[in-house]
Amino acid sequence: MNLRNNIGFSVLVVLPFLIVCIFIALLSTPLDWLFFGVRRHGRQGIVGPLALKTKMAWCASTMRMLGIKVIVEGALGELKQKEGAVYVSNHQSIVDILVLMSILPPKTSFLAKKELKWIPFFGLGAEAVGTIFIDRARGTQNEALSYLGDLIQRGTSLIFFPEGTRSLDGKLLNLKRGAFVTAIQAKARVVPIVMLGTRELCPKHSLGIGAGIVKVIIGSSIQTQGMAVEDRFELAQRARQHMLNHLEESSARNSKLEKSDENRKNKGSA
Repeated sequence: MNLRNNIGFSVLVVLPFLIVCIFIALLSTPLDWLFFGVRRHGRQGIVGPLALKTKMAWCASTMRMLGIKVIVEGALGELKQKEGAVYVSNHQSIVDILVLMSILPPKTSFLAKKELKWIPFFGLGAEAVGTIFIDRARGTQNEALSYLGDLIQRGTSLIFFPEGTRSLDGKLLNLKRGAFVTAIQAKARVVPIVMLGTRELCPKHSLGIGAGIVKVIIGSSIQTQGMAVEDRFELAQRARQHMLNHLEESSARNSKLEKSDENRKNKGSA
């Protein structure tokens, strides 16, 4: 039995480690201000070097403990660009956050629903490492979204799960428009991302996280220069089509491999 693939391992090993890292992240905020002059002034998404290192160390260590390996394919050069970008990814599992955090540039902030901010201790720690909490009911009128363009111009990238929720069956849902409005307003490139395998490690409504391999496909960026907010629907559709293409290509490739393996087994048993 794989000890990692159960709730007990998550509670007894991963949770205490998470609490320790949250405490370190909270401690890093005043240290970043004291030694590096990084002042948050109550603004979300402003992160100093110590907080970034804490986030990346937590991510790498947790992935090792859980036994999760990541294979990255596609336009890898998109991850090396220094200017801010808007990454849009499919969403199948809570593991998605760990996976993306391990491959995207350190100066990348997640957007999360505001309800998570009020989880004791966790909300403060998440905000300390750059998470931006938004009121999804207010859509693009949310105050937390008003300065995202400024963050992007400063080189901070943002990651959105535009489906709005985790997919139960792995199929790509319709994409909400907030990510694309933000990208257009900031004149930032949109980078579609597809993740495969996270749903099997931790399906929606599951508490245990299993070990395994996750594949991440990075799509080529979609430029937004010259676009207006009215183009958000077209931009969302273009990003969704990119993601669907990668999902279909991966599915076809897996089917071909499975058929090849089956033929090989049949020949061996003949």
